Amino acid sequence: MVVVLLLLLITGAAAYFEVIYGEMDANDNIKEALTNDGMFMITSLPPSFSYAHSVLSELLPACPGGRNEVLFDGTTRTTFAQKAIETSPVFLAKSGCPSAVAEAARVVRETLDGVGQDVSRVLDGVLRVDYPVDEARTMKEMIELGNGSHLDHMHLYREGKGLDSRHEETKSSSLALHIDQGIFLLLVLPPGDTSFNYIQGGQPTQEVRLDVPDDGEVRIVVLMGNTLSEFTSTSPAIRPIPHSVHIAAQSGPRLVIGRMFLLPSSAMSSALSMTFGEWNNRAITVMEEDDAEVVAAKRRMQSACGDGEIYCWMQCMPAQCSTGLTPVCYDPSTSGPCPTEGMQPQCKVECNAAANHISPTVDPGAFCSGSTAMFMSGFTWSGNPRSPCVILFTPTWILDSPGKFGAGCIGVVILGMLVEGILAARRRFLERISRPIWRALAGALAFGINVSIAYLAMLVVMTYSCELFICLCAGLAVGHFLFGNVRQSVAETADPCCGDTTESRQSSHQGTAVQRKRSQRGDDLDSLSETPVVGTPSGRG
Repeated sequence: MVVVLLLLLITGAAAYFEVIYGEMDANDNIKEALTNDGMFMITSLPPSFSYAHSVLSELLPACPGGRNEVLFDGTTRTTFAQKAIETSPVFLAKSGCPSAVAEAARVVRETLDGVGQDVSRVLDGVLRVDYPVDEARTMKEMIELGNGSHLDHMHLYREGKGLDSRHEETKSSSLALHIDQGIFLLLVLPPGDTSFNYIQGGQPTQEVRLDVPDDGEVRIVVLMGNTLSEFTSTSPAIRPIPHSVHIAAQSGPRLVIGRMFLLPSSAMSSALSMTFGEWNNRAITVMEEDDAEVVAAKRRMQSACGDGEIYCWMQCMPAQCSTGLTPVCYDPSTSGPCPTEGMQPQCKVECNAAANHISPTVDPGAFCSGSTAMFMSGFTWSGNPRSPCVILFTPTWILDSPGKFGAGCIGVVILGMLVEGILAARRRFLERISRPIWRALAGALAFGINVSIAYLAMLVVMTYSCELFICLCAGLAVGHFLFGNVRQSVAETADPCCGDTTESRQSSHQGTAVQRKRSQRGDDLDSLSETPVVGTPSGRG
């Protein structure tokens, strides 16, 4: 299992939980998918649904009345939108749309109705709503409360070779990383689709692509939105999933269908003194024909936050500037505005001398700007006002001043010494415990502590801070000397990177009384030289 997870991380593949249509049960797997990943996928959909999807893919291009958008790479996206409660798509009233589209749209709508009910039932089985919305105290009641507000959208992607004059045209770009404002979203993806990207649980700085198998089967992805974490809350807390859309070159039309489950604008949460409409309008500009992706792309940063704040890299940041200065979301590493694509944790708020001036003034005396848990361009020296500050282990430990950075370096030196100190303690004191059971328990505890500290040392290396890396190596070397490990023989299988490089099992012609005594005890303990190395769970080769 560990090997599989490592391969997923190395290749950037997306790991997600799958459930078969009609067999959705409230269990620990679903609960983990909602709280850790914020999504899961439904497979083995009815043949009638897959057939309806293929009919819409083939015939929808002949329907007028949609809204066209030209994406950054020239791809044309035509959107047909309607309220989910409507019995007939509004664009069918226009002439020129094939009659088979109506029946296919009905099958899709009814299937999404059933899936939405199943999802709400499962949510009620694994989650508890902490704060009711109006009279709705369960997920099922919340979905029923919003029956007149849920939105259906059909997106038809085609290579841009000139737009159909029958559709309204707007310009758009690749849809940036965002979180939907709804309760949850059902996204119907065709076989072989690779346009959906998201931030995987446990990988807060890595955007991964969802590769739908190209096996002829349509799938539904269930995505959790912000409503259940901000407008109300649940126990346990769900994870709203950040995601983006990147359209690749394609040979033919590609249809993506979505339904976003929303509350009515008048719904009032007992947790907030505002309606759902007021809460939603603080973050986004909502148009009836816009779906979750378009809504997020049109996010108004200023109105998404309270007074004295602006929206900067997926969060509200304080923005207090002197008279005549304008706050902007700024990337210190490029001396320009913060990009809207991908993860940009280094971005921060700066004050501009003028609204159209793109390079805010950076304090030349600052030790660093912004923050990052890992320098993405490799080993980097600190102390540059335009470089991000290092986050050491936790967001509360940001080394943003010379004093904090110096304390961090001292702490890392001590951490390196601890790695060697615990190795020496295991070697010297465990042998003094005569009872095998107590010796085994103490050895297991010491090994666990050793592994924990070794992993912390690994995280220090992964920051790619030159100073912290040097301090860690210095701590390991000093500890190796102070705790007497340097007097031990070097093991033949020692890992040259780091970890225990001593040998406690000597060769046969250098056998010691300690080794003979260990042999008499049945060799209960593993060799104490087989200790964890920095960055691996065990020191074994």
